[in-house]
This record gives sequence, structure tokens and C-alpha cells, in this order.
Amino acid sequence: MRRRPLLTLPLGLLAGCASNPLASSRADTRGLVLSVREYRHPHSTVVLKNTGLAPVFLYTEANSWGFFALRAEFSKGSHIVSVSRKGSFTRNVPRSAPLAPGEKLVFDFILDDEHCFFDPPQIKSFAGWKLRWIYDTAPAVEPGYDAASDRVLPVHLATEWIDA
Repeated sequence: MRRRPLLTLPLGLLAGCASNPLASSRADTRGLVLSVREYRHPHSTVVLKNTGLAPVFLYTEANSWGFFALRAEFSKGSHIVSVSRKGSFTRNVPRSAPLAPGEKLVFDFILDDEHCFFDPPQIKSFAGWKLRWIYDTAPAVEPGYDAASDRVLPVHLATEWIDA
């Protein structure tokens, strides 16, 4: 049976999302906060919220800059396993959209789904492992494209580590 792929929904469409996060990042200078709202392996719900006073422009998931911005990391001791979303783009045009003050993006993941992730974690037991989420973007680099025109500034956020 094929599992449902990753969803990104406005928060109002995801009923029952916990109000207290399990782990969060510190707000960046624009007020963006990344938090883990729910984690029951292999399911995880991650929220990116604009707590600032102005809209923040982010790359959309319709291009690689937005699609691959969010990834998971598992850690045990000095061993770290990074897990990125699975996707390919035949035409990759940078597009951005504003995340208004108070608005949230919700990402719902099934971490062991090979249809959603490159190399899902092949960890037999998660005892002693930690998990964190990272949202990381840089200006788009595409021939003939002026990255300054889309108003997207780099974002580097990571949640605190939680028990996997």
C-alpha cells in the first residue's frame, strides 16, 4: 500500500494540531519560528510560523529552493543521519510567496516513507537517537535569474533536539 506523500497545509486545515510545541527554534530577525508540534515515530508535524510584524517571503514548494528547504536530522553520539525530501524538477523556476504575520505553514511527514524521502532512516531501534528539523534556504542561483527580485532572504532555522 502506498503511503500518502508529504502535505503542506495552512494551519486552519489541520485540525487538532497541538498548541505547545515539543521543540522550537529561536525566532530569527524577521520573526520566523520552526517548531515540532507532534512526533510519534514515524509521523511528525512541523510548523513554520511568522511571529514578526511584517510578511516574510519564502520560496514555494513548486521549486527546489522551497521544496528541499526542510529536512530531518537524526543523531546518536557523533553519528548524524540527514533525511531530505524526495522530488525532482524538470523545470525549476524560483517563485516566492509571502507568509503573513501570524500565518503558519504546516508540514506533515511520514519519516519512513520511501515515496517521500531520499534514503529514509534505516535505523532498527530509535532508542537513544535524537531528532531535529532544519529549515534552510539560500538565494536562488539560476542562469538569467535575478534573486534580488523575489524578495527572499536566506533562512537558517533548526529546532531543538527531541527524543526520536
